[in-house]
Amino acid sequence: MYRTKSYAAYTAICVALMSSLVPLALPMSAIANSVKPPVKDGPGGRTSGGSRPGDCLGRNSITALIPSAQTKGLTTDQYPTFFFYVPPTAAKTAEFVLQNENKQQVYRTKLRLTGQPGVASFKLPAVATSGLATGKNYRWFFSVICDEAAPDKSGNPFVMGWMQRVNPSPALVRQLQQASPRDRVALYQQSGFWYEAVSTLAQLRRSHPRDAALAADWANLLKSAGLDRVAGEPLVQFSALQPINIAQK
Repeated sequence: MYRTKSYAAYTAICVALMSSLVPLALPMSAIANSVKPPVKDGPGGRTSGGSRPGDCLGRNSITALIPSAQTKGLTTDQYPTFFFYVPPTAAKTAEFVLQNENKQQVYRTKLRLTGQPGVASFKLPAVATSGLATGKNYRWFFSVICDEAAPDKSGNPFVMGWMQRVNPSPALVRQLQQASPRDRVALYQQSGFWYEAVSTLAQLRRSHPRDAALAADWANLLKSAGLDRVAGEPLVQFSALQPINIAQK
C-alpha cells in the first residue's frame, strides 16, 4: 500500500529547504545557554557506531527511524514524535537533546530505559517547550547513557538528525481531512512528511495490535526507508524522567 513515490524527490525538497538557513530568533529563556552535545561535531546519522570500550550496547546499535541516508526531515507538527530502535542494554537511561541550528539548546530530557528491546517513541512535550517554529531548522540527538558517572558523555552511543517544520499545502490539508487514518499514512509519506507517516501508523498499531494488515503496512513503510532490520521489532514506550532545566546548564 505504501509504495514510496520517490525518495530522490523527497531529498531534493529537504536540500532546497536546508540551503536557505537563517539564524533563529528564539526567546532568551530558550537559549540561555549553549548545550554541550552528547558528542563533538562529527559523523552522525540514523545508526550509532559499532562497539567501543565501555559501550553498553555491545555489537548492537541504536537506530533512528528516518529514511536511509537521510539525517534531515520535514514535519508538520509543532510537537513532533521521534522513534528510535533501542537494542537490549543494561543502561537505565537515555538522553534526548533538541538544538536550534546555532547549536543552542531548546529542550533536553532524560528518558527511562527498561532494557526491553524495541522501537520506542518520544513526543516533544508542550508543557516544557514552545515547540518547533515554522520554517526553522533543528538538530536532535538521542544517546544511551552507558555510564552515568562519566564526566564526559561523548563516548555514549548516539544518533542524530536535522528536521524542519513546514506547513502542509491547502490541498494536502483537505486530503488529510477526508482520508481515513490508514490512508493518511500514505498521504504523509508521499508528501515527504516522514515523521507524521510513522507516528500515525504507530498509533494505529498500538490501537489495533492484532491487525495483520496494519502490521504489514508498518513493515512495508519501514522497508521503503531501508529500515528492514527493525521492521519486526515490537513497539515499546519511553517514559520521561524529567526535563532538564536548560537555564541551569
